[in-house]
Amino acid sequence: MRISQLINHSRISISFLLLLAIHLPLAKAADEGPIERISPGAIGWGNLLVPGLGATLRDQPEKGLTEAGLELGSFFGGTFLGRESRFEIDGSITIPSRNSVSRAMAGRMLQQFGLKYHFYNTFYHYQQAAIEQENTEREKNNPQPLYRGNWKDTLSAPFKWDNIKSPWTWPIVLAVSTYLIYDYSQTKVARRNSGLSFLDETSYGISQIAAVPIGSSFGEDPLFRGFIQREVHGLSGSAVTGILTQSILFSALHSDHVTSFLVGSYFGLEVNQLHGNLEPSMAAHFWINVVIGVLDYLSIKRATGQNVPFNPPIAKITIPIY
Repeated sequence: MRISQLINHSRISISFLLLLAIHLPLAKAADEGPIERISPGAIGWGNLLVPGLGATLRDQPEKGLTEAGLELGSFFGGTFLGRESRFEIDGSITIPSRNSVSRAMAGRMLQQFGLKYHFYNTFYHYQQAAIEQENTEREKNNPQPLYRGNWKDTLSAPFKWDNIKSPWTWPIVLAVSTYLIYDYSQTKVARRNSGLSFLDETSYGISQIAAVPIGSSFGEDPLFRGFIQREVHGLSGSAVTGILTQSILFSALHSDHVTSFLVGSYFGLEVNQLHGNLEPSMAAHFWINVVIGVLDYLSIKRATGQNVPFNPPIAKITIPIY
């Protein structure tokens, strides 16, 4: 067994032991009677740090353990299918520079599911706790209205015409797409040492054009703009503080920190101006990532020497002389 696999086994075992150590006492307390009402903020932050804890704190320990198992199992399961790199919000699996990419892309999609499902569950339990406590002074005084859509609304938001035609959506998608296409056409692509099979190209396309965009709108917007921004805004009384906090955290988990900070700030401003409505930002986020995914897909085809739209230049392979 490889050292990396041993490390993965250890991480999974430790994670599940910690989960049991945290969940089981709470589950026992829930059996003895309802857990004393906990603030929505504590439930949200608790679930973000400990998968499944939000459900357990809401007197649903079985659901909490199920969520934790799915989230951790799929995320860490993905690490068995590819070599890991620095953790990023869109998966930490490194795409190999030669041979097949299908295994790595399967790992990345598993990571996408586990991570974004965790993000959504964090928002969901925060949302439900806030609705249950909507008559408290804490919730009444929060200046950012709570987004009340369910998972179906979240998944369908990028495809609703009202969200797409919003002046907050199509201009930013058009502007960012124009820049991305121009940059793609001018940037050299590193040539691959081997070609890609039809399965490789298909799995890469599904991951970049579908899995990543769906994960971003479904998980990231509810977490960063629906929970973190709203919670910080309510605690500080400052919309700017809320927007900046979620933007900094959002950018820290992306490889392009500056661009991610600017885009995250725009989405935060948008949600603030639209009184907590997340759906137009979900639509913009989704379609921008679709464009990025299409360009990534074309780039990897171009790297094998194929002709693609705009045909970016291929970097020459140089053989070092020793």
